[in-house]
Amino acid sequence: DQKLKIFQKASSIIVPSGGWINTIRTTLNMTLEQLGGKLNITKQGISKIEDSESKGTITINSLKEVGEAFDMKLGYGFVPKDSSIQELIR
Repeated sequence: DQKLKIFQKASSIIVPSGGWINTIRTTLNMTLEQLGGKLNITKQGISKIEDSESKGTITINSLKEVGEAFDMKLGYGFVPKDSSIQELIR
């Protein structure tokens, strides 16, 4: 519980409807071509990645790679919805 406490606020984060990749890319005014250039893939490849994220079928490795291209770090984990680990154990 102590280790997970710092992540508790993460449970209230609302994922953007278009996904994080599209939201961050457009916020940075980055085109599909520009992001594709950083990942050595086509703009169609980036479009497929954004689509797979919005559908929930993207891999963790793909998310990490895109994060690196954004000069960002991927963070993921599990946070208890309504209680603590101790409550889940009981």
